[in-house]
Parts: sequence; structure tokens; C-alpha cells
Amino acid sequence: MKRGDIVLAEVHFTDSSVAKVRPALVVSSEPVNRGQDRILIPISSRVDRLSPWDVVAKPSDAAFVATGLHRPSAFLCAKVITLHATLIKRRLGTAASYMDKIEACLKNALAL
Repeated sequence: MKRGDIVLAEVHFTDSSVAKVRPALVVSSEPVNRGQDRILIPISSRVDRLSPWDVVAKPSDAAFVATGLHRPSAFLCAKVITLHATLIKRRLGTAASYMDKIEACLKNALAL
């Protein structure tokens, strides 16, 4: 897995009561990815509830097909999570064309 990959991962919700296999974006650097953990942001198909820290990918975007996603989706930049690599099930695609917007949103959400 590398930065910019969209993966299916076992993601725990904020209250940690439930875990589901959901799409997520790898945002950790290559040195971090050589270890056991990955830093991810979840991806949601609920594009009707957006925050200023979300980046939307739509099927009408030229780069959407490369994501491996099936419906309009939001990269939730304010919900950064760390998962052990074993919780990542498989790679779906890439968000390479969205990374500039996602990095800007991450910097804004984290006040970097």
C-alpha cells in the first residue's frame, strides 16, 4: 500500500462500538507505510452531509474511474485514523488526481 491508494479496510466508527469494512484513503508517507500501521482517512458515500474538510469525488470527474469507487464519495479529511496493516483487506484504486485537494483539506483540518 502506498500514499494515495484507496483500500477496503476494517474501520471502527468514532464511538468504537462497530467496525465495518469501508473504503479509506492511505495518507501516510512511504516511511510510515514500511511499518505495521497505516494512516488513513475514511471515504463515505453520504455526500449530502459534507463539511468544509471533505473532498468529493463524482462519477463525472475524469479521474473517478481510477478510484475503484462505485458512487459519488467524500474523502473525510477531518476523520484521520490509524490502523494496523492487517486490517486493510485489499486495494480498490487510486486517488492520485484528488491528492492536491485532499492534502489542502488535511492541512486545514489539522491546522498545519
